[in-house]
Amino acid sequence: RFASDIAAGRLTILNVGVTDVAGEADFFLSTKNDVWGSFDSGIAGRGGGFETVRVPCRPFAEILGEFGMPRYLKIDIEGNDRLCLHALGPDRRPAYISIEMCHEAGDGDIRRLREIGYGRFKCVRQNDFQLITPGNLDAQIARRRAKARGGFVVGAARMWRRATRFTRHSRDGAWVFPSGSSGRLGPDLPGEWISAEATLGIWKRLRDIDAELVNRRAGEWFDIHATA
Repeated sequence: RFASDIAAGRLTILNVGVTDVAGEADFFLSTKNDVWGSFDSGIAGRGGGFETVRVPCRPFAEILGEFGMPRYLKIDIEGNDRLCLHALGPDRRPAYISIEMCHEAGDGDIRRLREIGYGRFKCVRQNDFQLITPGNLDAQIARRRAKARGGFVVGAARMWRRATRFTRHSRDGAWVFPSGSSGRLGPDLPGEWISAEATLGIWKRLRDIDAELVNRRAGEWFDIHATA
């Protein structure tokens, strides 16, 4: 798929895992969902089993030293995300960054981003690329509670959202982001940037609703974007 980009030098793919030290480590492949592969067997084994393979590993700081600092950095690696954050610093960070929001302890990641110089944030729901703000958060939480309750009307609304979400939320000109992609990034994101404090407030409300609706099939996936 990317042969021409690799041949032209526009894309480099490293067949390594990101760990705190170089070498090899056991990596766990989920037998249920291939995007859950992780160095954490608990993550890989969610809802099913896993297979174990041995993979080469490198620290993220070493990778940055070889290839340089990117303009935009996307971190979503199922468990070792914080190793990437801690390889950055106030004088060593990309202009734009996004990280999958940890539902249980995402406040630590937001504070770390603030510590290294990021002052403006956005929270994007990756299920449909919708920006979550202090102004629409109550409505989003009410929708999730209704979704958890179920019923014919809610089921019909869910089917409509699934059928239309990529025409409503994920177009960029003629390009349509496919399911599972990151969507827009950096300066192309819609809406206003908000403070770290406001983002922490959003994270806390989302964490609480996760706890309230646990095991009720109302889970959602969010990215935290940041820039100076």
